[in-house]
Amino acid sequence: ATKGKGQEMAKELLKSGKAYEKMKRIIEIQGGNPEIKPDDINMGPHVKEFCAIKEGHITEVSNALINQIAKAAGCPNSKNSGVEIFKKQGARIKEGDLIFKIYSDSPTKLKRAEKIYNSTGGPIVFGGMMISRI
Repeated sequence: ATKGKGQEMAKELLKSGKAYEKMKRIIEIQGGNPEIKPDDINMGPHVKEFCAIKEGHITEVSNALINQIAKAAGCPNSKNSGVEIFKKQGARIKEGDLIFKIYSDSPTKLKRAEKIYNSTGGPIVFGGMMISRI
């Protein structure tokens, strides 16, 4: 994309359906069902939730750290392991809001992912608040 036009280009790819078609193709190449819907996916039974303990806003999201946590939880080999993000950059957060979940099919892998989260402060940077695991 031309400098300064990346967001506009990304929005167009989403609106046109090209991004969705590309995602389906990647799923197929990786041996998955390209017609799967989010509600069809059974997530791992071992889950950690991270919630806001006071009000604030999200100032930054680290994709590299999200990837590292997801891999520790078992991705991509475990199809029911991964992460779920509930708020986007710039979002206002209230105390108790669910921010982030880690799923795994293994308690050991979940602990490994949680350790990365806790040792780094997590992939989501907050202004004026902290988060806590429940």
